[in-house]
Amino acid sequence: MKPTFFSLLFIVIFTQAACAQTRLPDIESAYSNFERDPQLKFGLSSLTVLNAKTGEVVFSKNGNIGLAPASTLKAITSISAYHILGENFTWETTLGYTGSIVNGILNG
Repeated sequence: MKPTFFSLLFIVIFTQAACAQTRLPDIESAYSNFERDPQLKFGLSSLTVLNAKTGEVVFSKNGNIGLAPASTLKAITSISAYHILGENFTWETTLGYTGSIVNGILNG
């Protein structure tokens, strides 16, 4: 999925708790956008947002479905890399060798 969806979902959900406000329309909108992503066409996702003070369920979609949890650290690392490196960053891989290539075969 595009990093922007993860960034948006992460920011909307986690900044809501930091602001101590419930922005249900923002959460619903972000999750709805996430579900419409073509890469999730055959996937399954769930999200439950609780009020940190009361424990009340603020938002839940497929909350009763048991799924293996995603790695939180991977999400944080991905979002950080996206913000630091930018949306147009691509890895450059350099391959070094010694010898010669004859008919597509490396001799060396």
